[in-house]
Amino acid sequence: MDSPERLAALIDFAFNLGSGQLRASTLRKRVNASLWAAVPAELQSGTRPATASCEA
Repeated sequence: MDSPERLAALIDFAFNLGSGQLRASTLRKRVNASLWAAVPAELQSGTRPATASCEA
């Protein structure tokens, strides 16, 4: 990790969504490969809840 800001973003992701989600995420793959340009999009994708069809 080369900056405190990047570390803080990953800690926030893990705290909010769980370490299991981080372990299984594409975000982790991007971070491990140092593909920093792809990380913001992965963080955004982790903030949207999954949608489900609800029939009333």
